[in-house]
Amino acid sequence: MGIIDFIFVDNPEKILEVHFIIVTDYSGVPVETDEMKPQWFDINEIPYSEMWPDDRYWMPLFLQGKKFRGSILFKDNNTIISNDIKEVYEI
Repeated sequence: MGIIDFIFVDNPEKILEVHFIIVTDYSGVPVETDEMKPQWFDINEIPYSEMWPDDRYWMPLFLQGKKFRGSILFKDNNTIISNDIKEVYEI
């Protein structure tokens, strides 16, 4: 569904290219990790303020089934300097 390059000012050699996919069928039970506790939310009640700061830029496109591409520049792990996320027709 999308590809985003995460770029960090304090470590410009570290660029994370993250691919976003939709999974429509799975088996098993989601488990809690150090990073997150799996929870279900109504699509209109997603708690963006409790999530990684970049989620508010790409997740609405993802949830609408739109493809996207772009980059997000971070000052540190929690501070976004700029973002350039655009809807695309091909990944």
